[in-house]
Amino acid sequence: MSRAALLIAVLFAPLALAAPVPKTLAKKSASPDGTWKLTEFWSNGQQGSATGMTPVWVLEGEAFYVGQKNEGNYWQLTIPDPAKPDVRRFANGRSNTNTYPAMVSVEGDTLKFCYGFDATTDIAECAPARNVHYYVFTRLKADDPPASPPK
Repeated sequence: MSRAALLIAVLFAPLALAAPVPKTLAKKSASPDGTWKLTEFWSNGQQGSATGMTPVWVLEGEAFYVGQKNEGNYWQLTIPDPAKPDVRRFANGRSNTNTYPAMVSVEGDTLKFCYGFDATTDIAECAPARNVHYYVFTRLKADDPPASPPK
């Protein structure tokens, strides 16, 4: 009987010692690639107005177009650490000289995007905060009518 107990202990001990993976680490984020309609804007922790802002933004890999692809202003959203794909660096145009901390988060058909006012801003989560521009978008599908400017 003691041999059987020892065998079971040896076989199952590693499983008992293995810690479960936290859900936040196990959950893989949905891809932010797609065409998005701007619905909400915050700056420095205060809700702003999206009126007059470009209504459609396109994200493809590390390319971020404020406007339709290849027509809008081009920005980069680089991923410095592949293990943390939501944490990004944001740069105007094709230059990597002036980059800002940024983050993206996709939940269903909602994209949250934020970036810091300067290179020293710390962004722990994509939410309205001091020294952060925060945007909320809804995904546009191919059969959706063209987006009108946000109100």
